[in-house]
Amino acid sequence: MRPIKKRGNHPPYSTTKTFSFMGAAAAAIKKVVPGSSGTNVPIADCLDAWLLQVKGQNPKGGTLADQTTAVKAIQSHVGNMYKQASVPLTQELGAFCSFCETPLSSLLEVEHCAPKSEYPIFSLDWENFLLSCSPCNISKGSIPSRTIVQGWLGKTSPTEAEFYDEIRKNRYVWADRESHAYRWLPVKMEYYDSNSGSWQVLQKNQAYNLHNIELSRDIAKREVKARIYDDPTQKTYHDYLVRVVASGTSSRGTEMVKLCKLNEAGKLTSTHDRRVMNRTLAWLRC
Repeated sequence: MRPIKKRGNHPPYSTTKTFSFMGAAAAAIKKVVPGSSGTNVPIADCLDAWLLQVKGQNPKGGTLADQTTAVKAIQSHVGNMYKQASVPLTQELGAFCSFCETPLSSLLEVEHCAPKSEYPIFSLDWENFLLSCSPCNISKGSIPSRTIVQGWLGKTSPTEAEFYDEIRKNRYVWADRESHAYRWLPVKMEYYDSNSGSWQVLQKNQAYNLHNIELSRDIAKREVKARIYDDPTQKTYHDYLVRVVASGTSSRGTEMVKLCKLNEAGKLTSTHDRRVMNRTLAWLRC
């Protein structure tokens, strides 16, 4: 995981702005957000209303049906706004997934580090945005849940800031917060040992040999076969199934590998997730 830097907050994602609603949505907002007219409703108030639903609490006004209608409209506005962050994020971070580092020629997805479905207060927070490929985005999903983080904190009623800080500062390795992220999440090449029926780490002199070459690839099985030389003289070699996996050097690194399922092959009936295979091929090209 390469370290990345983001500049300060971008104005378009400030919660000091307002949302305006129409029709049934506006009527529901008037009830759920007391004192609002349905137009020019402060975004912060809208996110508070969404948070009440996430926490399973009744709306401040109106019915649960009004709350459902209002939150759905709020989520639509939020989606339209945060997706615009893909352009400045790409300009600043480059067209790469912030998690697995896959080059992204298209389909750039704005990922919320603290998932918006669990922590809506931070759904428009620039600091909560990173770029993601689709497999990492889907794998991460809405993890970690509020229940899980509350258990980590050991508190009955954590504040939203405490939830956020536990996710962003204490539990995982994030590329935009760690200047040595690559040290927390190093990669290593493994080979499949047919004798033991398990994957084993290649010795450094083998894994880093510049004469190693790809022999074949099988997308259906997510398999890469390579000729791995034992020494620089190229006199002895082995033809192995190989893969390059991410390994956490600490609990935080391990948690990030689990969060995005960085070492899983994905469904073999689809070509959607080829992160491990692509990482392996990139290693051999280098």
